Parts: sequence; C-alpha cells; structure tokens
Amino acid sequence: MLISFGASIGSFLQWIIQVFKIDITLDLDILHSFLQYYYSCAFQFFSLMLPATISSGLTQIASFTDFYFASLIPGAAAGISYAYLLVMAPLGLLSSMIVLPLLPTFSRVAKTLSWPHLMEILIRAVLLCMVLILPVLSTMCVLAKPIIRVLFQRYAFDSAASTLVSSLFLCYSLGSPFYIIRELLDAIFYALGDGQQPFLITVCAIALNAILDWLFTSRFHLGAQGLALSTSIVTALSVLILFHLLVKKLAGKCR
Repeated sequence: MLISFGASIGSFLQWIIQVFKIDITLDLDILHSFLQYYYSCAFQFFSLMLPATISSGLTQIASFTDFYFASLIPGAAAGISYAYLLVMAPLGLLSSMIVLPLLPTFSRVAKTLSWPHLMEILIRAVLLCMVLILPVLSTMCVLAKPIIRVLFQRYAFDSAASTLVSSLFLCYSLGSPFYIIRELLDAIFYALGDGQQPFLITVCAIALNAILDWLFTSRFHLGAQGLALSTSIVTALSVLILFHLLVKKLAGKCR
C-alpha cells in the first residue's frame, strides 16, 4: 500500500512541476488560434498517438502473457516479477536519458527529408546505447546471484529462489539490448508520422509471445526460463522486422 501510494504521489508531483513549467500567461487570441489549430490536427494527432501508446507498452503487455502462463508454475510469477524489475531498471533509465531526447531530433531531420542523416543519427544512437547498456548488463549478469541475494533474499526468499531469479534475469538480459533499439526505431516511425506499422508489429509480437510461452512451457518444459526466453526472442524479432520496414520505407521516400 505504501509503495503504491508513493508511486501515485510521485506521478502527481511530476504533473504539478510540468504545469508550472508551462507559461500560462497566454493571450486570448493566441489561445483561440491554438485551439483552432488543435482541432484541425486532432485526427492526425490521435491517429498517431493511440497506436504509439499501445506500441510503447509491448514489454508490459507481453509480461501479462508471461504472468498468465507463470501462474501454472509454482513460484514462477514472483520470480519473473523480480527478474523483470532488475532488467527494466537500467533500461528504463537509459530510455529516458537517450531515446526521449532524440525524438525531437528525429522529427527535425524527418522534416528536412535528409534520410541518410536520419540513418546516421540512428546508428550513432544505437552505438551509444550499446556502449552504455552492455557493460552494465554484463556486470549484472556475472554478479546476478550475489546481487539478488543481497537485494531480495530474506526470510521467505531462500537460496533456491535466488537461483531461480538469477536464471530468469539472464534470460531477460538476452533481449534487453533489443528493447532499447526497438524504442529508437519506434521513435523514428513516430517522427515520420507513422504509428500504424509499430502498432501492427506490436500486435503480432504479443500473439507470437503467447504462442512461444505455450510451446516452451507445455511442449519443451522449460519452465519459467522459457517464459523469459520467449519475451527476449519476440523483442529481437520485432527489432529485425521494424528495421527492415524502416529501410524499405526510407528507400521508397528516396525515389
């Protein structure tokens, strides 16, 4: 209850700070012109925003599928929760530091129709993300079990639970670099005004994740590790398909 309450208070305080950062002393004529412009672009805005909102939640939606199958395995749901939080902590921080600030840059370059420059920025961003995330993940993978033992192992969290969570952490870590690359590719699609293709890839990825969850748990009997592996595999495949679609899209624009 306290953790949930603290998260809600934090979100509310962020909203308050953003409100005070906005200059609310707008002239009425300017506000009227803004509203007219807003309503004229409302359909275009929501046609991009709604698919983007769903696409950005791919990992979260896929995790719900994992939890459904994890409920059939004793102790798997709790282990997946801990491992998922450990993997997403550095990824979420990196996404906020690099991916979000790059979105305006992608938009400006897209307006200039400089497609080679856009690809160059994407490659540099991917290299920067890999330089930052790979050393962190490598260290955490090597020290996964001691880190988990220090952070989580208490009276009800024994050595067997630490072993389970560390193995799940390793399985999730395999797909974590692809998570950041997918965020970058999604940002470029949004800058190009295309939210449909990331949305379709999201829907297909969720369906594929459910199929792989069923195969790995029911047919190959990989247990909770199979659920984490399916998420990593689906994330990697999503990146490959999105990159192929982006190259094809930019090649068509260059003609």
